Amino acid sequence: PRERLRAVITQLMMAYDRYYPHMYVYIQEEMERIASEKSEWAQQLITQTRTYERIVLSLIAELIRNGELRNDIAVSLAANAIFGMLNWTHRWYQPGGPHAATEVADSFCKIFFEGMETG
Repeated sequence: PRERLRAVITQLMMAYDRYYPHMYVYIQEEMERIASEKSEWAQQLITQTRTYERIVLSLIAELIRNGELRNDIAVSLAANAIFGMLNWTHRWYQPGGPHAATEVADSFCKIFFEGMETG
């Protein structure tokens, strides 16, 4: 589960890089509008977003159950820490900037996993 969670974090950051700025527009501007839309496209986007959230939540829960992550922080809070780090990059990340997407993802993984270490 640790490597799968790392892969999910990395894949999202790489998607932000590859599809810049389109995914950031969704996060920054359009998420609320899309969430209230009833179109097939909007519903598909909402479903995909919820699937992503469930994957992150389930991986964190599994890591906690396995004793690989501390258990004194709620799964939802730990997941929101990941979502917050990744989704806030819309404010400062640009492809070709001082930090590559892989560097950002690796750094976020270090912050998360080391902060959630047991003992």
